[in-house]
Amino acid sequence: MAASRAPWMEKPSPLVRAAKMLAIAIIVTLMLYPFAYVILASVTPPGRRCASG
Repeated sequence: MAASRAPWMEKPSPLVRAAKMLAIAIIVTLMLYPFAYVILASVTPPGRRCASG
């Protein structure tokens, strides 16, 4: 028996798929930014960290 989609689960259009991919990329960027900031702050020398804020 072949697996098929339910009638209300039709394949999304390319525009909808692109919008979903963009939304996921933005969310991933927003989630990873604090981690990158903490890692970069931890490897920066203390004197330079205070000077740059």
